[in-house]
Amino acid sequence: MVSLRMGRVIERKLDPPTAEPLKLELAAFVDCVQKRETPAVTGQDGLRALELAISINAAIAERLVLR
Repeated sequence: MVSLRMGRVIERKLDPPTAEPLKLELAAFVDCVQKRETPAVTGQDGLRALELAISINAAIAERLVLR
């Protein structure tokens, strides 16, 4: 990953998980249910992310129509 901070290019290596992401997500969900804990990302967080994505898609579509 490369980013720009205070005029300097910062490079950082990202290490992807070695396990299957969906399997990790489901395991985390089951763990939260069993322990009665709040997940790292709640359903409300997911809804807000979906609403934002829909809004962005609508803005892109509107911009394409205006051209």
